[in-house]
Amino acid sequence: MNVRRDFDEKLLHIQQQVEKMGLMTADFIDSTVEAMITMNPVEAKAVRQDEKQIDAVFRQVDERCIVLMATQQPAAGDLRFLVSSMKIAGELERIADYANNIAKKVQRQRLANMTALLGEEWNEKVRTIGHTASAMLREAMQAYVQHDAAAVAGIIAKDEIVNSLNKQLFADILTAAPQEQTALAAVFQVHTVIRYIERMADRSTNIAEQVFYMSKGFPYTKF
Repeated sequence: MNVRRDFDEKLLHIQQQVEKMGLMTADFIDSTVEAMITMNPVEAKAVRQDEKQIDAVFRQVDERCIVLMATQQPAAGDLRFLVSSMKIAGELERIADYANNIAKKVQRQRLANMTALLGEEWNEKVRTIGHTASAMLREAMQAYVQHDAAAVAGIIAKDEIVNSLNKQLFADILTAAPQEQTALAAVFQVHTVIRYIERMADRSTNIAEQVFYMSKGFPYTKF
């Protein structure tokens, strides 16, 4: 048996598993945001069920990386790949948890009808922040597969868009917040959800920065 070829095949399998996790998680972001906007508990339930697959793949990736590091004594580049893959898988698992938390709120009808309160413009802002977050994640996963260190700058630029939208949406919530206590509590549940989406984008940035390290061998810095 060609030992190096066998090792390379195992590395490729890990890459494919992490990529699969990333693309599934990006889909979860889009599905969860749409479930929130439409207050669709059926779609939210589907996201929660599918999220369990992410947990299963994460455990597989983590175990396989540890086994290869322990048994193969990988050289510097391969070791960075394995360590980065583990960290990226962990970021993906956390993003999927955020999606699950949002879906749970939708299922339990914890969110106010924001369309009635803020109008269709609110829906478009939420879709935009959600789609931007999922686009960041897809770009980060493409960078991971291609070992593209240069992609980090574009992903960070999108993160600034998400941060700006988060501030706009919070301002909208404060402006339209009702006085009735139950409705007000639901409105701030919605703000928590928007914060989850912002954190998804932050973790996509973390993934991009990890790809930079994996490819270059030193941490990414803005300056």
